[in-house]
Amino acid sequence: MVGIREIAKQAGVSISTVSNVLAGRSNVGKETMNRVLEICKEAGYYPNASARNLKAGNTKTILFNFSDFERMYYLEVIQGINDRLQKSGYDVLVCTGGSLERFLRSRFTDGAIILDAYVPDELLLDTAQADLPIVTLDRDLRSPYMRCVMPDNYGSMAELTEALIQKGHSRFAFVEGVMHAKDNLERKRGVMDVLAAHGTPLPPEMCFNGKYTNDGGYAAGVMIAELGELPDVVVCANDGMAMGVFRALTERGLRVPQDVAITGYDGDKMTRSYASFLTTIVSPLYMIGYNGAGTILHMLNPEIPAPGDLPKPEILWSATTP
Repeated sequence: MVGIREIAKQAGVSISTVSNVLAGRSNVGKETMNRVLEICKEAGYYPNASARNLKAGNTKTILFNFSDFERMYYLEVIQGINDRLQKSGYDVLVCTGGSLERFLRSRFTDGAIILDAYVPDELLLDTAQADLPIVTLDRDLRSPYMRCVMPDNYGSMAELTEALIQKGHSRFAFVEGVMHAKDNLERKRGVMDVLAAHGTPLPPEMCFNGKYTNDGGYAAGVMIAELGELPDVVVCANDGMAMGVFRALTERGLRVPQDVAITGYDGDKMTRSYASFLTTIVSPLYMIGYNGAGTILHMLNPEIPAPGDLPKPEILWSATTP
């Protein structure tokens, strides 16, 4: 089995340098750090930090992984996770990006909660084990060591689309998030199925990719404003993109909702605090985190009761729809 000495020799550095890299210390140059990590990855070397540093049992820590800091709704999810874990004496460790694989393979925590569409399914399926259960909040994977906690994205978006049709809207545009993400796919399918059922399927040219970001929504809004025939309503897969669309349309002299209506999804408190006029679907963000944490605690200790079902997302009608 490859050890730290072999890694140091291959990288041409000292053993202490390799230790510093694996410990995440900042006293190693970026080039050296990347070289050491690449060699570790190729050699399949992932030291078991929890076994090394906490030999007396589990870490009493759960990892939460998410993708970026722009989507403010993460704060409510994290609050729910933290509140539930603290009740059982656990801490939450938050990470993003490239640190995840190292944390998972080293068994650095007792379990992980994942809300990051960019994490490969293969990594989660490969690392989920009895001693490292994983709860996903963004996808449903088949594994005895994994569980999924997600709201009804499809049903809630279908309900919104049906209600918009009943309000007289007939020409739709849709701004989607991360294209392969499960929540995005379900929200998009909810729109498309209802429109198809009414005999007005969504044309490909009326579907725009906003990547779940405000800037992505703005870029989509610019393209929508330049269409020869404007849609009646722009349905967005999250609130951040909806706000970006709103900004792009209004900067170009279009009136919301008189010229174009806009809807979002998530209904997070941070967005509502400065944009209370946005019609949106209010997802139970706090309870997603709370139930996700409760699920992983139940997987670790079956004597802890499993959480109940998530509340149903609800439509919040406001000023961006007539």
